[in-house]
Amino acid sequence: MRTIHPAFLLALLAACTNPASLAGGSGALRPYLPTVGRSLPILPPPSPIPWVDPSKGVGITTPYVTLPDFLEARCAERDGFSYLEVTVNGNPADPRIDDIGGDLTPDWGLHLVDVNLAMGDLVRIARRQPAGWCARRSCRAKR
Repeated sequence: MRTIHPAFLLALLAACTNPASLAGGSGALRPYLPTVGRSLPILPPPSPIPWVDPSKGVGITTPYVTLPDFLEARCAERDGFSYLEVTVNGNPADPRIDDIGGDLTPDWGLHLVDVNLAMGDLVRIARRQPAGWCARRSCRAKR
């Protein structure tokens, strides 16, 4: 019988990084969500999600929409799993819908839209990388 050393098991734990708050804690996500119903090119596109309530006189004419201060994320740990927990801050008074959908199965959660939920944050982080790299190497980052 073979056993696995406990230190090896620790190395297999999944880590969580919150792109909205790299230093830790919670933060508002900057999502870019498709308005045409397609998030992943490998799946048939679902029906487009109405990101705003048409009865409130608001429409979206662009292929993507962002929802400022609508989604909040924090790293969570439950039952031995570490994951990014997303809270929808729905408000019936504003024209945005009150849920984002995107749930695949209970085990997969929001995996179908996970990159979309953090796209604005990921772009912001990537834009900062050249300056941070150059600051340690006495060079000048191009903009």
